[in-house]
Amino acid sequence: LWEFALAGGIGFGLGGYCMMQTLKRLGSPHSLLMVESSTAVFAGFFAWMALDDTLAVSQLLSCVVILGGVLFAGSSWIKEEASSRKTSSQGYLFAIAAAVFQAISLTLSRDAFLTAGSLSLGIDKFNAAFIRLMGGLLIALFLISFSFFCNKNQLFFKPDGASPLLSKGKPLKQQPLVWVFANALFGPVLGVTCWLWAVSLLNPGIVQSIAATAPLISLPISRKLESHRLGNRFFVGAPVAILGIAALMLW
Repeated sequence: LWEFALAGGIGFGLGGYCMMQTLKRLGSPHSLLMVESSTAVFAGFFAWMALDDTLAVSQLLSCVVILGGVLFAGSSWIKEEASSRKTSSQGYLFAIAAAVFQAISLTLSRDAFLTAGSLSLGIDKFNAAFIRLMGGLLIALFLISFSFFCNKNQLFFKPDGASPLLSKGKPLKQQPLVWVFANALFGPVLGVTCWLWAVSLLNPGIVQSIAATAPLISLPISRKLESHRLGNRFFVGAPVAILGIAALMLW
């Protein structure tokens, strides 16, 4: 129980905060590529160090192929993003922090499942996701409260003059709060439930290596919202990443 709650506080609370700061500074494709790929490396390392949960050589090679394909496919996005905005060193620091926090969260969740298995305790994955979410919400509430008092009680505004989360007269799809809610639903709720289910069965490094293909899947959304282009490298890197997943499953 405490491990799932702590995993939520670290991954969803602190990791989510750092991820939002990364998105603001580096943009969506760049942030996703850095955080998701780095998390896979950190998760595999932490699981090896803390849980003695090692990867077979074939698994390690397959994960390297997946991550290599993802990074090559998205390298044109990184170049495009860097040319369209000033590179932020703070963005890279937040990306590394987000990856470390998410990797710790994965390792704690894996340890909770392994401990429960050694005690012959069955854990419902939806209950585990709910407990994790509650831990994350506690940290999120603390951060919101801190921001609330630091920003002169303007809960829906930021000190740099950014748009409010709710605006009068705008249609629903143009309300930032709607997109924040959708992000929370598909990420920390539905996504994390599947994430935990996978971690209960597999090494965290393997789970996150597969999850690192998220930037490739999110491309249509990114193109629509941020006008990013595919780039020729996508058509080489994406099939390589898919072959890596196939090798992981069949090898």
